[in-house]
Amino acid sequence: MDRSIAGPNGPTVAPPRAISPGIKLVASVAIVCLGLVSLGVYAQEYASNDRFTKDFAADYVSARAMLDGRDPYAPIQGLLAEYLHPPRETLRDVFPGENWHPPFKLVITLPLALLPYQVAGLMWLLISAAAYIGAALLLARGLGWRRSTGLLLGVGALILPVVQKDLSTANMNGVLLLLLVSSWYTARSGKDAWAGGAIGLAAAIKIFPLLMLLPFVAARRTKLVLSAIGSAVTLSLIGLLALGPGRAIHSIHAAGGSQEFGYWDASPANVGWWGMATRWITRNGWVPHANVAALGFVLAVGGVVLFLVLALRPRAELSRDVFWSTAPLMLLAWPIVWDHYLVLVLPWVVLGARRIPELGRSEVIAFGLVSLPLLVGLLPGGPSLAEIETWRAALVFQLPTIALIGALILDRTRLRTASTEMSSDQRVDAIGAA
Repeated sequence: MDRSIAGPNGPTVAPPRAISPGIKLVASVAIVCLGLVSLGVYAQEYASNDRFTKDFAADYVSARAMLDGRDPYAPIQGLLAEYLHPPRETLRDVFPGENWHPPFKLVITLPLALLPYQVAGLMWLLISAAAYIGAALLLARGLGWRRSTGLLLGVGALILPVVQKDLSTANMNGVLLLLLVSSWYTARSGKDAWAGGAIGLAAAIKIFPLLMLLPFVAARRTKLVLSAIGSAVTLSLIGLLALGPGRAIHSIHAAGGSQEFGYWDASPANVGWWGMATRWITRNGWVPHANVAALGFVLAVGGVVLFLVLALRPRAELSRDVFWSTAPLMLLAWPIVWDHYLVLVLPWVVLGARRIPELGRSEVIAFGLVSLPLLVGLLPGGPSLAEIETWRAALVFQLPTIALIGALILDRTRLRTASTEMSSDQRVDAIGAA
């Protein structure tokens, strides 16, 4: 049975009993072993045909093209065929079109492109895993936790489904998470130039982390905002200069989506608000039962505007941290968000979880229902994206989007707790002071 105590606003969950050292040791060993097994599984993928369909493969062959003085934004399938020689049937599984990633991402991939692909892929896997562990260590330090707790948190993150999906796709979200945690940590210490630089670097790799500046804009931390914008522009220009004028223009065209934005924004795999708003009323090849594209566009844009306004008016009832309360808004506002991007809201989950002992029963249940889809992403073994029934899509593919909206609501709804609530001014001071 759940233990509860009577608080001033009703029953709350009592603090958990202390866990014995033996149980802690067994749990720690199990977490470390499972984390290492996860790395071993995804390392093994580089010995199979799966290695050709990873996101890192596209950046690797584009970087190889840069080293050879060629256009890195030539069609991905052609570059893969020339540099990696995958089987013909595997090549058909590679996304057609051109590399969507910004030039600066290709620039930082150049050192790995000097290595054989399989070695480079394993190096990127280790870099990504180290980024997750580093982010956890820095988060724990910022929260005043022991280093061992942070290390266990980081290794434990490697067994979460959304993190495993990110490692399997060989995406860059682990590095982005580390940069955002670094910005959060240095901002709390008043090192605004460093905090802004971290966000700027993240934005040069992928544009959407720039949205994490909005709570700093609201707090009028001008030095931090200018540092972020300046570093993002400078690093992006370095990437464009590395390409040369003609290819720089080609990269901008590729970033617009060589496979057409309208095809992917309504994809059932897009867990951002834009996909949810347009999926059911746009004839797009995924759910072709309706075609009210204008209405879908209005709903999508209206939601994005709302999320941006909310980010400029930060509140953090549950997380008590307006920086991380912006992370769900960032993903909701961006047009195309795959489920492994959800790793960027993991600090929000951690901050919410540490408040469980003081929350009411209904709040604990609500937090659990919101957190589970954020930790899992799209359910494994769900319906095929190619042949999907509307009701199955509604049940399966909407869950992460609904969870992001739930996180937004939890941070903007006054919670029943047994402790004294922070005032609105105090919440903003968590990011506005220093």
